[in-house]
Amino acid sequence: MQEDIIRSVITGNHTLAILPTGGGKSICFQVPAMMQEGMCLVVSPLIALMKDQVEQLNRRNIPAQSIHTGLSNSEIQDILELATAGALKFLYVSPERLDSSAFKNELSDMNIRLLAIDEAHCISQWGYDFRPAYLKINQIRKQLPDIPVIALTASATEEVQEDIAVQLHLHTLNRFRQSFERPNLAYFVIQPESKHHYISEIFNGQTDCGIVYCKSRRQTKAVADLLIMKGVSADFYHAGLTTETRTRKQEDWVSGRTKVMVCTNAFGMGIDKPDVRLVVHFDTPDCLENYYQEAGRAGRDLQYSKAILLTTPGDAAQLRNMVNTRFPSYEQIKSVYLALMNYLGVPAGIGAGNLYPFDPGRFSENFRLNILESTYAIQALEKAGILSFNESTWQPSTVRFTVETETLRSLDTGFEHLNQLIKGLLRMYEGILDHDVKLNEFSLARFMYSDMTEIIQSLHQLHGMGIIEYRARIEQPSVFLTLNRMYQDDFSFNYTEHLKRKEVFSKRLEHMVTYLEQQHTCRSTFIAHYFGDTSVQDCGICDICLQKKEKNVSGNGFAVAEKILELLRHGPVKINTLESQFGLNATRNAIHLLETESMIVLNERGELVRVKA
Repeated sequence: MQEDIIRSVITGNHTLAILPTGGGKSICFQVPAMMQEGMCLVVSPLIALMKDQVEQLNRRNIPAQSIHTGLSNSEIQDILELATAGALKFLYVSPERLDSSAFKNELSDMNIRLLAIDEAHCISQWGYDFRPAYLKINQIRKQLPDIPVIALTASATEEVQEDIAVQLHLHTLNRFRQSFERPNLAYFVIQPESKHHYISEIFNGQTDCGIVYCKSRRQTKAVADLLIMKGVSADFYHAGLTTETRTRKQEDWVSGRTKVMVCTNAFGMGIDKPDVRLVVHFDTPDCLENYYQEAGRAGRDLQYSKAILLTTPGDAAQLRNMVNTRFPSYEQIKSVYLALMNYLGVPAGIGAGNLYPFDPGRFSENFRLNILESTYAIQALEKAGILSFNESTWQPSTVRFTVETETLRSLDTGFEHLNQLIKGLLRMYEGILDHDVKLNEFSLARFMYSDMTEIIQSLHQLHGMGIIEYRARIEQPSVFLTLNRMYQDDFSFNYTEHLKRKEVFSKRLEHMVTYLEQQHTCRSTFIAHYFGDTSVQDCGICDICLQKKEKNVSGNGFAVAEKILELLRHGPVKINTLESQFGLNATRNAIHLLETESMIVLNERGELVRVKA
């Protein structure tokens, strides 16, 4: 569907594209932008994804930059000057930055020819990830009234699709929705006696790539440690790790050095790895939107893959209990707001537009608050447009030489690895002798064919010798105040909208519970129907479909064994193929019977082969 979407955009139409995870959304605005003059303005809420796409474009010699929380005013001004000078093809902007005076003042001087809105469901209050900052896009549209808009999302219900069009004032638009059917992806809901035992068994001897999603950071490490103990090549990943650590872990997994990544939902956005064979959810997500997006990272190469959701008898009740926790009372929200302002040291009547360092754990401890309650109260304040919380505010590393050029030419540090690093810095970073330059330690390590940890240590050594000034990147949570601090008696919060969002969340959660508990509808069909795609047929390979097949298989285990033998006369067959034809239990029973009689063996490619008598 990419070609149809691209044709719609280049002919000047407003376009809404609903493409599932891995559907290639970025191509749909990058190609039209490259086909015409001017710049494409891209609004995206994900800093990591913005940086990744900017790096990919720059590697292809396509000039692109991004403006997001964490950049200094001078860095933002430099990027804006490039944009107004026509030196950029793509400018990625986080929604919070759209309202800044610096950006709005320069906007009219930019030759913008396309406005792309990624993760467009964030503009809808009825979406699963509503972000008030997205509402600022309408102000940009007023300044760019004749510019075509392309809004993109992976998972939006019919209601959310309609709301996207309303909120963006797209009265006429071309709508494209790719089928939510994934014929190669088998969905399973399994209730094991022990999740930990099941995880270690399913990945035992696994040579293919996999992902295990967990809700808590602590759980990711515990499950990864369990897999490693069982001899599985595994690692863990969550947002609390440094950028260097996350980058290294992600690279190891993408390259295949690590087979299984155990992670929170911080992992996976923008990762284009086609050969993921197994995605396991250790915990139940709170909505089908999240589950579909995460499970959809399996089998992008169209080969048979599995998405397994592990559940326990108490999951449904636990999910329902989340509703009141996720949506605190008015008094709880007000109490957390006042405590937060005191913690940040913001006097009443000021603070709007300022960014404050914030430690959620210390905040909850200092004010004796339950960390979950305070977290969800802050999220409620964010959705009300009072503030925004950034789990990781990123400021890049910088470096510059502090010695004269003439001195540098004859400098010998006394250490060969430091001498080589000096040469590497001079080759890689133009202008490093004159001013601070942004430094990517990971890229420098690759350029130097060295370990990133060793490179960082060497940079600190050169800094200590007074040869360079090296400022390591800063990563910390922060709170950005959209409004001035309110006086206690004048606290204003739209509780009616809060209760509406609570009701919508409760309905989404009930769909997730139904998905867990129902035993009659094909998993693939159930998910597609939830998103309004009624054209999808039963997949034939999920746990529900396989159960139906088992009931329809005539005869006993001997009859299935005979049919398998007949198939094997024509050559080797994969076990997955047999499972999709006869069902899980019937296939396993028949294989056990045939193995006992030494009538079949497994070859080196994992296929069943008939043993000749």
